[in-house]
Amino acid sequence: MKNSTNSLQFKDIVLFMDPENRSSKDNFLKTITRYIKSQTHLPNRFSYSGSDNDLSRVLTLKENLSFEGLLSNGESIEDFNLAKHISDIHNPYLLKLFKCLPDKDTHIDKLDKSQLKLASLIKALLKESPVYILEKPDENLDKKTVAMVQQAIDHLTRLKNKIFIIKANSQSLWHNMANKILYKHNKGNFQLAVLPAQQLLDNFDSFIKQEDLSSDATEETVLNFKNIPEHLIAK
Repeated sequence: MKNSTNSLQFKDIVLFMDPENRSSKDNFLKTITRYIKSQTHLPNRFSYSGSDNDLSRVLTLKENLSFEGLLSNGESIEDFNLAKHISDIHNPYLLKLFKCLPDKDTHIDKLDKSQLKLASLIKALLKESPVYILEKPDENLDKKTVAMVQQAIDHLTRLKNKIFIIKANSQSLWHNMANKILYKHNKGNFQLAVLPAQQLLDNFDSFIKQEDLSSDATEETVLNFKNIPEHLIAK
């Protein structure tokens, strides 16, 4: 793996693309953590949001979201003011997301899918970390809530110098946020394409080819990157 040509930098918002549909074969978190470890100039720490499995079913919403704050403040759960802790982070969009959740004493197993996704995202964003890995952060959320999530991410990226790697459920919702695109080369190596990333997406057909998945030439196709201009490859 040639790490010198795949350099993540603080303030990057990276959209992970899976043109060969490897998601059914590879664990996304395992794949990305392997990539982060290859970035020797970065601290080997990250925060992750993937699914409701990120949350403890035996704890309340408040207890789940308070975990990182309790570690940093050394307070008991009874004394810890979660709303004040989030307010003190000075990310107004994260506070807006927090206010979208139901009663904070509700147990996790009482939440619906959208509430579970939102709780998982808030928990990940509350953790102090140089890198945030978000898997399908738009899943089960309406567009208004996704927009608030994006505002919280933008705030953290610009003002706190964080890195976000996002594997979206609906990529079209995230194209305008990304300044880099990460994908795996056909040899298995990671490749990072930089701005103008929007140029990549606006001219997607000229950068990919379609190949039949079967010898029967069925209608099923898989997308593969090809001929990405050299000036778009991260150095």
